Amino acid sequence: MLTVSAENQSGIRLMSTMLADGNYKLQFLFPNDASGILYKVTTVLFGFGWDILSAYSRPNEDAQVEDIFIVTSTKHEALTKTACELILTAIRELISGETTPEDFIARYPEKVQQIRNARAARSDFVFEPYPKQHCSRLVVERPDRPGVLMQITQVLYTLGLDIISFSAEAVVHGVRDEFLINHADGTEISEKDRAFLSDLFNQKLTF
Repeated sequence: MLTVSAENQSGIRLMSTMLADGNYKLQFLFPNDASGILYKVTTVLFGFGWDILSAYSRPNEDAQVEDIFIVTSTKHEALTKTACELILTAIRELISGETTPEDFIARYPEKVQQIRNARAARSDFVFEPYPKQHCSRLVVERPDRPGVLMQITQVLYTLGLDIISFSAEAVVHGVRDEFLINHADGTEISEKDRAFLSDLFNQKLTF
């Protein structure tokens, strides 16, 4: 297995490992937590043509944020050191606020059109309290297609919800995404808020 690594001036690190099946494992390390990290990373990967096959995100023991993705190229490209550096540069732009995710994805009109052309499908979800970590758990089961994870994380970001940890895995009928979330200010989501947000998810989780 071939591994390449890169780091930018913001201290964000990326290690890319080519797997035996030709897919790639991407390991991001962020020195600090920041609002919307998962949304911004998925936006960059979608824009650059990397389809996410599975993923998880969580704080590590050094209080860094660690995101790991298994990806494949929709353009049949290799994830070289240069490609990693381009990904890191774009992510830094989004996290620093120099560029919004919407402005970034607008640079790739073919990707915007891909979303517009995709057939809308209802995502099934469960939204419930998760006392073990004093937060709420959102489980979304959805058909798989490029860009949907970016759209779901955009909804959570827009609603001011902070993703504590995340995982995505293939299931029989598509993909199962699991999020542990709180309000962006760190407060737990109340039962009243969950009922309100469930109504919103019923409206929004159709792509």
